[in-house]
Amino acid sequence: MSDGYELFMKAWPAKDEPVAIVLALHGFNDYSNAFATTAHIFSEQWITTYAIDQRGFGFTEPHGVWAGHASMQ
Repeated sequence: MSDGYELFMKAWPAKDEPVAIVLALHGFNDYSNAFATTAHIFSEQWITTYAIDQRGFGFTEPHGVWAGHASMQ
């Protein structure tokens, strides 16, 4: 992030050389694991999936606290 904060990221690699890459972005009150089922299916179809946790969600700090509009830009 612009202030140096590093967001948590999960990756589900394709089972072989990927034919596509998906960057999955969650909505409010969700986190990267929401894409686990789909990402495993994609993996079998040679698609790599990456998903981050927005600040305050999933494995980012401060957990459960909205980081504010300026931090989310």
